[in-house]
Amino acid sequence: MYQRHHLVRSLLVTSLAIPLAISAVAQSDSSAVSGTVTDPTGAVLPNAKVTLRNQGTGTENTVTSNESGQYTIPNVRPGTYTVTVEASGFQTFKTSGVQVDPSIAKRVDAAMKVGDTSSSVVVEANTNTVQTESAVLGQLVTQEQVKNIQLNGRNPMYLAQMEPGVVRNSPMANFNFGLDNGINIGGARSQESLLTLDGAPMVRTRSNGTSIGVADVDSTSQVQVLTGSYQAEYGRSDGGQIRMVPKSGTSDFHGSAYEYLRNNFFNANTWSRKLPSNPDATRLHPQAFRYNQFGWNLNGPVYIPGHWNKDKSRLFFLFGQEWVKYMVGATQTNTVPSIAMKGGDFSELLGANAKQYGYNPGTVINQPGTNTPYANNMIPANQLSANGVGLLTAFPSPNTATANYNWIATAAAPQTQRKDTLVVDWVPSDAHRVRLTILNYTFHMTSPFNGNFNKLPQKWSRPNQIAVLHYSWNINPTMVNEAIASASGEHVTIGVDTSSGLYDRTKYGINYPFLFSASTKDLPLKYPTIQLPGAITLLDGTPYPSKSGGVIWTFADNLTKVWGNHTAKFGVSAEYAGENNKDQITVSNTPGSTNNQNGKFVFTDARAGGSGNGIANAALGLFDTYGEIGQRSYTLYRAWSYDAFAQDSWHVSPNLVIEAGMRWSYYNPYFAKWGNQSVFSQKDYNSGNAAVVSPTNGTVSGTQQQLLNGVVIPGSGFPSSAQGHVSADILANGYSFLFRGYDRQYSPTIKTNFQPRVGITYQVKPGTVVRAGGGRYVQRLGITDNVFTGGNTPFQPSASVSQGSVDNPAGQGGTANFPLLYSSQAYNYPSPESWNWNGTVEQEMKGLGVLTVSYAGRRGVHLEELLNINQLQPGTLYQAQNRAVKYADTLRPYQGFYAINQATNGGGSIYHALQVNLRRRMTKGLLFGVAYTWSKAEDYGSANSFKLPNTYDIKPNWGLSDYDARHVFLANFVYNIDQFNHSSHWANRAVLGHWQFSGTLQAQTGQPQRVTTSSDIAGVGQGSGSQYVPFTKPIRTSKAFAGQTGTATWFDTTAFATNSGSAVSCPVANQIAGSTGAVTVATGQSTNLLTCTLFPYAGHILGRGARSAITGTGFQSYSAALNKSWVLVPGHENTALTFRAEAFNLLNHPTPDNPNLTYGSANFGRSTTKGGTYGADRQFQFSLRASF
Repeated sequence: MYQRHHLVRSLLVTSLAIPLAISAVAQSDSSAVSGTVTDPTGAVLPNAKVTLRNQGTGTENTVTSNESGQYTIPNVRPGTYTVTVEASGFQTFKTSGVQVDPSIAKRVDAAMKVGDTSSSVVVEANTNTVQTESAVLGQLVTQEQVKNIQLNGRNPMYLAQMEPGVVRNSPMANFNFGLDNGINIGGARSQESLLTLDGAPMVRTRSNGTSIGVADVDSTSQVQVLTGSYQAEYGRSDGGQIRMVPKSGTSDFHGSAYEYLRNNFFNANTWSRKLPSNPDATRLHPQAFRYNQFGWNLNGPVYIPGHWNKDKSRLFFLFGQEWVKYMVGATQTNTVPSIAMKGGDFSELLGANAKQYGYNPGTVINQPGTNTPYANNMIPANQLSANGVGLLTAFPSPNTATANYNWIATAAAPQTQRKDTLVVDWVPSDAHRVRLTILNYTFHMTSPFNGNFNKLPQKWSRPNQIAVLHYSWNINPTMVNEAIASASGEHVTIGVDTSSGLYDRTKYGINYPFLFSASTKDLPLKYPTIQLPGAITLLDGTPYPSKSGGVIWTFADNLTKVWGNHTAKFGVSAEYAGENNKDQITVSNTPGSTNNQNGKFVFTDARAGGSGNGIANAALGLFDTYGEIGQRSYTLYRAWSYDAFAQDSWHVSPNLVIEAGMRWSYYNPYFAKWGNQSVFSQKDYNSGNAAVVSPTNGTVSGTQQQLLNGVVIPGSGFPSSAQGHVSADILANGYSFLFRGYDRQYSPTIKTNFQPRVGITYQVKPGTVVRAGGGRYVQRLGITDNVFTGGNTPFQPSASVSQGSVDNPAGQGGTANFPLLYSSQAYNYPSPESWNWNGTVEQEMKGLGVLTVSYAGRRGVHLEELLNINQLQPGTLYQAQNRAVKYADTLRPYQGFYAINQATNGGGSIYHALQVNLRRRMTKGLLFGVAYTWSKAEDYGSANSFKLPNTYDIKPNWGLSDYDARHVFLANFVYNIDQFNHSSHWANRAVLGHWQFSGTLQAQTGQPQRVTTSSDIAGVGQGSGSQYVPFTKPIRTSKAFAGQTGTATWFDTTAFATNSGSAVSCPVANQIAGSTGAVTVATGQSTNLLTCTLFPYAGHILGRGARSAITGTGFQSYSAALNKSWVLVPGHENTALTFRAEAFNLLNHPTPDNPNLTYGSANFGRSTTKGGTYGADRQFQFSLRASF
């Protein structure tokens, strides 16, 4: 287990040791500066001395132009520089303000004039220049944009939305400051892209789903967005990359202290809260909201005046801290049993109030096993179950009376964050540079209504740390070696707040004995999950507490060598990563399944020998099923991966650059350190030794070998380290037959991941460039968050009881094995990869900016998806011989199993885009950017969690990607109103000077929607992906908003098939409760008759087009900010007090929500509300900052 103090020690060791390498992910954000030196006639000038000086720190690099007059200075950190060129017989050439961007080289040509070197020709650097040195498709979010653009929640990752090719299904005006990574770059899934901090990975090992920490805006210098065709140096992702570049200390001291303030007093109320049907307290007031974000930062040199580092050029630091305190009010409404019911009085079910609980008036409670009603529906006290009453008592008592709920509560949902950022730059000598970056991030959150009620508040704790160490050695002017090491640690603990005591089952009189020892429970007193029928809300005990986490260790070494007109770079790397997972319960919807370690009771109206009413059955202690799990599985996943690359940038001529490179990746699959993971192998399943599934009750019988037929534990046996970590019962229980000769990592390592990259850049004339590039890119997979191989049987023990008594589940009723839900991974599991290509024309527009027009294409292959490999062939349940089959599990290919969810890499995607960008860096007080993307993204599934509805044929699932947004537009600007900054009159300076106006305008079309059903129309059995409701003609999207009273539909609902056929045609397996997950038709509560009433389409999976047939709603959003600064110390412009007012979604224009997609509902196809899909209420934020 990774403890926080252990990680801190480890980071310290990493910081002190300078290893030779870093991983494929902890790549350098360094760049290069190159150019050509010419004389007045235009002839090249060799042997000119070129000096690059960092304007912030004063550090210098010096090289000499070659025989072609060309020079290259490699391994240059992002920043602002001065380039000086000296040659005998010529005046000194000097240009300052040269902006060097991360990852993309900069060109500075020098046209020399005849004269004495003591005289200088000073040229002002043009900040708006075309990209001439690389074919990389990418753009930079500059420091001015990072500092001034409106960012609701101040997470700099979302600034990537300002660049073409980047899609997020949320406007920048939406409030979000957390850890999500829902950004799609260049047609890739969000999991395929990489987020880095100073080159270190910033995504979790667990499925790459969320980020490790959140960068501090005030410590962030730039955000580089690489959308495609990046060089062989960059790996680990087959999508885009968002590279956070932290600030550095300089030779002068700079600092600031600030606070950002938000309050519901400043916010507009939401559209849905203002509905007339809401009470005045809701309709007239915004939701309770408090948000404070405050911090400070300081940077500068470290020196001892007159003794050490006297010129302030050797050691620099930056340190910043930021805190977030967020408080929002949460409201929960539910339906709970009445106080009378908890005493056995169900008389209200006889009257109109029965509808409150989901029943018809006149509902009768019978004495168990008879048809004799209880008098007035009142159960005698001597027949009540003590524990059954305790279960009902665990529900809170009603506290209100409405048509839709009888219980309401409000509670605070606080969140806090803390960010500590340290950057140290050390220049021990002119040839050596060391840089250390550390981010310490903590996140805490309380979810007050975890489990639907306020009894088990959920407590999130996420301490994350990132440390990265760079060591650069200029061996000589043409050779540089850079070693990097990093550690990225993420830890997630989801706990339960027990301080109120409301979690305690004994408080309600619940004391039944567990099936497994109480000593195996993480929280032995926690109440069980209680599922009652009708309208009663589930009282969910939840799977928590739980925890997961791990560290990504990365090591590498890169060598850059300039040979004539070639700049070659070589690198090797290694990564050791893993996840400690105690949050991997495999949950099934088979009877008795649960994710609550303390058990789950299910009560239904149809229980044999019951009262005819599930709520009354609870009072009588008569459950249908009870499930419980034993000691939670805890698996440590580990793996090494290795990379090597070689690339060359060849300056064929001053206006032609050709880039070529090759990357090789050796990615080992993850293994379980203690051997406690298992998978299902189709090859190892023996149909002649199958378990037996009962056709009458769906239970499974057989020997251990039969029940686990086809199950594989990778490896040759449990390692010695498993002792004390894996249950002694498992280690001693004779599971040796499950070790079937596979390597401990199960899937073989792919050794042929060679990734060629190529690019060409041609400068047609000064200010006009044509670029093209492409290559192959391979993703380093994380540990999937969709299948939990460590949570399978036998490592996660579980037990089920049916038709028993709550007072003693183990002593009454029948213990039974039901078909297993199993998580697995395909044996052949290649890494996801892509081929992408682009062509670009870029034009400098004098006095305005730079216009870039690109075509970008991408083909994704081997994309992750989920398959139920135990699915029936389409139409199986509709075959004549199977119509009377009661349980679909009796027909499955692998007997004894329910769904076998196998992660596999058979998906694919295609993307085409026109990307346009007009940008102007800060020049004469004005900065702006206009980004537009017209694109089309298609695939078989848009996330690794997507489960195909038909295992046997992937092709019908091809359609628009879930994140496809045909048109994406975002404009931003920053305008410094500085006409009166230096006015001779103090009043003008104080009132009219130092204003700044900035804003963003964002518009995006809607993303694809689909109409699905959990009903088994195809007759394949439950457990596969959701099936599509059939439609008979193309679906027209009219985009009409209905509102609360209208009838207009967003799309043509008449295109969907209408009811036909007869329920008589419905297979029995689709009517019976059990492993199919359907409910009994006879009860009339809820049926699966969609399967039958659409009988003409039964037994079929829809063809292409069904998955993305509807276009959802888009959004428009405008945000703005106004700054006013006052100079604190006259004559010192950098000392300022700045007030800032920001308005997110300034026009308060809510957009319609996505339409109702529930087939058969009263509002099917209608968009009835606004502001929910994208969130569009106006919010104000104010801040005050003091800086020097």
